[in-house]
Amino acid sequence: MADSSQPYRRPIAGYIPEVWPAVVAIVVFGILTAALWTHYARKAQRYALTLTIGGTCIVLGYAIRIGVHYNAYSIGVYSISTLFILLSPCAWFACIYMLLSRMARYLDATDLLLLPANWITKIFVTSDVITFMMQGAGGGLTASSNPSSADLGHKLAMAGLIIQAIALLLYTFLLLFWGYRLASKHPQKWRMGAGHSSNRYAKAILSRQPVADWRILFWTIATSMVFWLWRSAFRIAEYNGGYNGTLMTTEWYFYVLDALPLAFGLSLFVFVWPPRYLDMQELLPGSYLMTKTSGSV
Repeated sequence: MADSSQPYRRPIAGYIPEVWPAVVAIVVFGILTAALWTHYARKAQRYALTLTIGGTCIVLGYAIRIGVHYNAYSIGVYSISTLFILLSPCAWFACIYMLLSRMARYLDATDLLLLPANWITKIFVTSDVITFMMQGAGGGLTASSNPSSADLGHKLAMAGLIIQAIALLLYTFLLLFWGYRLASKHPQKWRMGAGHSSNRYAKAILSRQPVADWRILFWTIATSMVFWLWRSAFRIAEYNGGYNGTLMTTEWYFYVLDALPLAFGLSLFVFVWPPRYLDMQELLPGSYLMTKTSGSV
């Protein structure tokens, strides 16, 4: 018999979350995050800190989700867990949005970008911050006991997710189009570093040694976008189905279509730590990365 003292007979999540999947998620994301923090300690760049912070936050989100199992009618516990899990990827996207302009500058190929290098970082990081706030505000309101507030939160989070997905798609297009133009117009730059002896370090996951073949990072970013767009599509469909929809109230959808692609996308950067692939001046001091025909850069 339901406890009449509870504000809702229906659990806030629509079901009582199982503990064991959350534990598995904590272990998986915990291992990935520990590896990222190890990378950061050995070869730090401030822009890459967002990868480690996002990983830490999502681990906290799943830890709090265990509390949802034992407090299935608590709006507070559910909201905090949801916000940590929903918003953590925004930190990863912020890091990715800073990499295209950095690669273009390192290769002296900013002229091939469809937008100025400075604009790309500012536009996409700003969109990331805006969608972060929209999803945060919307996610917090979704479980409100006030139907109008819950409806507003649902619409706000939905709008934030759609804008985020559009931004990811546009960024992916800019990345691939730039790569296509670079390979077509400057094949020597596209292939630069491909045969360098340092590339053997690419297989040493936790090595701090730079790797010259920058294309490994390029394709890693592109692949991560596939996984994260997969997750974005699920989140949009989930919110579109409503608070009582099948996707929102069936736990296995959440883990297979949200947690799994996020883990796949993040794991790529455990194997390909961006600062190792943007340290090419050290490896190729005689290249155009250090000098131009008219003099020093």
